Amino acid sequence: MPAHDPETAVEICAGGQCGRAGEMFALEDIAKATAAMFAANGPGTWKFCEAQRDTRRCIKNQLSYTVNGVISATGFVPGGALRAGAKYDGKRGVSFRVNVPTIVFDTPSVCDDARSVLAVRSAKNIFWQSRPYMCSWGGGPMNIRAEGQYGIDYIDFDNGVMGGEFAIRVSEGGNGFTTGYAVTRLSIGMNEVEEAWLAPRGVRRQVAARPNVSALQAAPADAGAMAAFPQTPLEVSFKAVAPRPDDIAVIIGNADYGQRSRDIPNVVPAYADAAGFKRYVTQALGVKEGNIIDLRDASQADLISVFGSGENYKGRLYNWVRPGISNVTIYYAGYGAPAGDDGTPYLVPVNANPATIELNGYSLKSLYANLGQIPAKSITVVLEACFSGVSQGGAVISNASPVFMKAKAPHVPDNVTVIAAGGAREMASWEQDKSHGLFTKYYLLGMSGEADAAPYGNGDGKVGLEELRQYLNNTMSYYARRYYGRDQSVQIAIGAGRR
Repeated sequence: MPAHDPETAVEICAGGQCGRAGEMFALEDIAKATAAMFAANGPGTWKFCEAQRDTRRCIKNQLSYTVNGVISATGFVPGGALRAGAKYDGKRGVSFRVNVPTIVFDTPSVCDDARSVLAVRSAKNIFWQSRPYMCSWGGGPMNIRAEGQYGIDYIDFDNGVMGGEFAIRVSEGGNGFTTGYAVTRLSIGMNEVEEAWLAPRGVRRQVAARPNVSALQAAPADAGAMAAFPQTPLEVSFKAVAPRPDDIAVIIGNADYGQRSRDIPNVVPAYADAAGFKRYVTQALGVKEGNIIDLRDASQADLISVFGSGENYKGRLYNWVRPGISNVTIYYAGYGAPAGDDGTPYLVPVNANPATIELNGYSLKSLYANLGQIPAKSITVVLEACFSGVSQGGAVISNASPVFMKAKAPHVPDNVTVIAAGGAREMASWEQDKSHGLFTKYYLLGMSGEADAAPYGNGDGKVGLEELRQYLNNTMSYYARRYYGRDQSVQIAIGAGRR
């Protein structure tokens, strides 16, 4: 069987960030993290399915092909893989055993364990090979020889997902050979592994405080950067609710623009604001840690990976949602800017070129259109950003004039509610000590119950949108005017309507 050697480096995702093997993620760390993840999953069941290479979405629930020999035209269907003994060899290799049960015309087969190795050979070659093993079909002798290879091009450690080209061969007592693209789904991802973890280069590693909490937290690389960007979430508590295991959250904190876009100023409080919002979704909304896509300093590629592109809306978020069941909450702290002749608003990734935002930004039009394709029960978007092209840290776009550009508000789909920090010509203000954005601070305080109390609310134990709007207009808007002499008013859009 041919070896797998893709033209581009293997894509790795961990800690809410994605990048290439050997660049953002060290090869040795990939092997160590794979061993830890495999060990955490076993003995247990792995699910394999045929998938589309471009979307990594399953076409069928299993792998299947025809085997001729003992029984003509037999369907070979791996229903899972029981594994044990995962061990890192210290040389970028992981050894383990798999047992692949198969079904032949509804009759289970019996196979020996396959001794297997996953080797991180290079940035372009992560290869899993199972040595030949023997099987018995239909109660016959163990005389059917099988072997397999799996060339990995994608590993999502957070969610325990691998993708790649597979090849399976059966010989001796039968014969068959097939190749294709398959996805492997494990029960436990690295979000639930404490003993070992994988961190992008330049990102500080932190040990998880308790089980089922991601051990990797995206943070600046050194003490100087830590001091430059506050990390501490707002001191506010929320009334705990029952866990909602099917609800999803996406939390994005774009603070450090200076490393990759020298002409764009930093958003100093974005990390702390994102941390505070994460506390809110876990405590007040009942979202479990494993259902949070938590990104720091997201690039354009990161945004496309999560939300999809203008051509394909089926990004990571789409794949996570349970249709008609999941409530989705999205939070973004970072820059927004208008671009083009019509002032189309864009989220500004940390690697954007301020002169060409329309090419390397992520448009709100695409975001809302793609969210409209997600069959969630509800979607709420909270934006700690304005889209005027200027910010408290300075001009976001290089050709911005002193007169603010007016961003053109895109259509909001019926199943989406958007709550934004300011209007088209306004600036999203920070606390005077740069510890938090004013919008996020008072949003969280309001949702903790302050907006439900008089004179803003009716005290029924719930915070409605109108209560939140009145509260923010009397807190966030007041302090923006008091501190800086500027207007800032919350913008709320529900479907095609606006408040």
